[in-house]
Amino acid sequence: MRKNCEKELTDLLKSFNERITALEQRLSEPRPFYQSIKQPSHYLESNNKLMTDTGLTTETTVPICTICHSTIGDKYFICHHCDRVLCETCTIIHNNRAHCEQCLRIHHLDVSKRDYLILLCISNGITEKEKINELTAILDEEIERSFIKLQMAN
Repeated sequence: MRKNCEKELTDLLKSFNERITALEQRLSEPRPFYQSIKQPSHYLESNNKLMTDTGLTTETTVPICTICHSTIGDKYFICHHCDRVLCETCTIIHNNRAHCEQCLRIHHLDVSKRDYLILLCISNGITEKEKINELTAILDEEIERSFIKLQMAN
């Protein structure tokens, strides 16, 4: 009986030793950790928590302007028509609503592409026909016609 007890005790100690060795190996392996990743996005800020092999990962999207791609802080706008996220610089307020330049042109301005290009030049301080022609490849006569048309619209 004593030999049986000794054998059982030896087997039990051997089992404990194996368990302790396995625990020590697990403890020596790289431990899971918390990781935070920031990713640029053309959408508003959001947080996702993911459990990976390496641990807990938090992905945070940082909103950037869809037009100029600058990081947007607390003040942002969303285009009334296309839902683009816009910074303060790229936003055009028309009828108390935010618009991107493209949607404003498409939905609210009734001008031809030629007239729009000329308006763009004028809004950037370029008023000389030669410079407008150089930038847009619009003929001088058409520039003159657009000037007259746009002045009549005022």
